[in-house]
Amino acid sequence: EQGQDSQETPPEESASRKAAEAKADELMDTTDATEQGQDSQDPEKCISADVAATESVDESQNEKLDETSGGEDGKRKLSDETSPDFMMKRQKMEDKADETQMHAEFETAASIESGAISAKPAPKLDELRDAEELLKSALKESRAAGLEEEELQPALVELANLRKSIARGCLAEAVLARTVLLLDAAIEQGRDAGLEDADLSEAQTVLQAEHRKIRARNGLQEACESGKIPTLQEAIAEAESAGLDELDEICPAREVLAYLQRQAAAKTVLVDLSASDALAASFALEAALLEGREAELDEEAPEMVSGRAALLAAQQREAREQLAKAVEKGQIEALQAALAQGEAVFLEPVDLVAGQEALAVAIREHWRRILTADPFELGLEGILESLGGG
Repeated sequence: EQGQDSQETPPEESASRKAAEAKADELMDTTDATEQGQDSQDPEKCISADVAATESVDESQNEKLDETSGGEDGKRKLSDETSPDFMMKRQKMEDKADETQMHAEFETAASIESGAISAKPAPKLDELRDAEELLKSALKESRAAGLEEEELQPALVELANLRKSIARGCLAEAVLARTVLLLDAAIEQGRDAGLEDADLSEAQTVLQAEHRKIRARNGLQEACESGKIPTLQEAIAEAESAGLDELDEICPAREVLAYLQRQAAAKTVLVDLSASDALAASFALEAALLEGREAELDEEAPEMVSGRAALLAAQQREAREQLAKAVEKGQIEALQAALAQGEAVFLEPVDLVAGQEALAVAIREHWRRILTADPFELGLEGILESLGGG
């Protein structure tokens, strides 16, 4: 009787086995339904369902382990759940779950590539730096604990990849900032991290452009200070080609160029009028000197000095001509005006002698006519007019 009791399956043990098989069949049916409906469902939901199914199996087994942890009945139940049939069914279910998850991941990747689903944003630079520090700290502690380098190799590879990612992020920030110091530091960091030349090419191109801007900016300043028109024209052309800001950097240089060109033009006119074989009119020289002053030429500049000398010579020449004409006419008013003009332009005394003598003669003749004239012929008005003219 005892042998028969040990061979026969107790009712509780049979019920437990049937319940476990029913649970496994139910989970497999759930997995099959998830696999069939995955084309119409979100891939992430499919993965969640598979994970839930797997967790359900684990929870079911854990519950059974808790329920059967004591006594001979528990041992027999655990033995039934780990039987080959039960394990085969569970393995089949897990395989289908893995296949479903792989298919869902493939669909998700395809959706991301086509733009239907946005890819997960890349970690921020600060997060990468934090991860690098944590990994370096872990490596330090691992070495201190006596781990071999071979055991640390995966972590070292991950650290190298982190450094490359950080270097790429720094390069991107430097390219946006277009600052020479940041670009130099980012390129150096990229080289230290083992980035390829292709990763550094954009930053190097931007760095070269920024160096050219610096040279062009310095060239503009030096050309403005030099006061040389051709040098400034070349510097402005290089600044335009280098991409300097038109309003803030190039326009001030253009104003300096216009200023220098105006001065040069004023100098040219003064030199031409002063050195011309033809006699320059005083009004032309006066206009040239006025333009030189408005162009802020130095009064002691050779062109201004020669221009003033030429103007004085022209004024003296014109005064002599006016005095000569007044002497020919012999009129008191004309002689007086010509002599006053000659004195104003610093004619030599010898140049004024003829005019002064002619004026004296004209005055004597005027009074002689008055004194010898018949008062009754002149009349009162004539006498008064003659006296006023004398």
